[in-house]
Amino acid sequence: MRNNIKYITGVLFFILLLSGPAFGAFNQLDYSARSVGMGNVFVAVADDSSALFANPSGIGNMKSWEVQLSYNKLVIGTGDDIGENYLGVVYPMKNYGSLGFSWYTFGDTVYSETVYQLAYAYSALNSSFGVNVKYLSNAFAANDWTNINPYFSSLSKNVFSFGVSFCSRFFNDFTVGFFMDDFNSPDIGLSTEERLPVTLKGGVSYRQKDTLVAIEIISRANLTKFQVGGEINGFKAGDLGLMSFRLGAGFGDGSYFNICAGTGLKFNIPLVGAGCSFDYGFMLPTAFADGTAGTHKFTLTFTELYNLKDDKLNPEGGLK
Repeated sequence: MRNNIKYITGVLFFILLLSGPAFGAFNQLDYSARSVGMGNVFVAVADDSSALFANPSGIGNMKSWEVQLSYNKLVIGTGDDIGENYLGVVYPMKNYGSLGFSWYTFGDTVYSETVYQLAYAYSALNSSFGVNVKYLSNAFAANDWTNINPYFSSLSKNVFSFGVSFCSRFFNDFTVGFFMDDFNSPDIGLSTEERLPVTLKGGVSYRQKDTLVAIEIISRANLTKFQVGGEINGFKAGDLGLMSFRLGAGFGDGSYFNICAGTGLKFNIPLVGAGCSFDYGFMLPTAFADGTAGTHKFTLTFTELYNLKDDKLNPEGGLK
């Protein structure tokens, strides 16, 4: 009986997410631990491989290859075992733009989402333009509840989604970013039509030496969210490398209010000949539920060797 209640509760929860009109499904917000720590403001930052979800045009400014791995436990303490996993790979092709690939999963034992994405971006005249295509797959686990419910004529659905993006640097220190995702509103319904809403993101960031601040607005399914955050870089951690510290917050419709913080350590791996960054991000959804320990995200990033003696934020992505 206890297991049946768990299944029924989980299924009902995700049906609510997928309905009216599917505004909760495939809503990738926590791109990486770095972006989480800054309050998820990244559409006008977009300078590492997590830009593949935040603003794919940003990979057009990256100067070196990058591989990024993330793991996330959502709203710990609520009794649900909901997690996220993310893999992003970016490969700049010199004068021919940049290619990116990402894999993302979300869910628990009852419901799951999987996203495969391919992106391309090209940079010219202090601006970068990007296009991306995603293969979306959602699936419910077979159990007594799904066997008797007519909604589950099928337990999974696979569709394609498309997006366009843009970012541009002006006055040297400012960057503006824009991303229109899922503009074809793919139908993810199992037995009835349930179309994903178009997601619109826009923002501005300001970079000066080791400091970055950004603001962002997101519109999805008639819900609007505002986010603000930033980071300070270049703190020496002895002989280990350089540390970063981040703060952020978000608020908006639907009782959305988050407080975020995070940190990161950037170092080189001499024997491997690569640079590595370890990032941690924490997000507390204050309006979600009592008793939660918040969301904790961990990200490992591998790239070319860092210049740790002159680590400055680069408005064109990566390090100088």
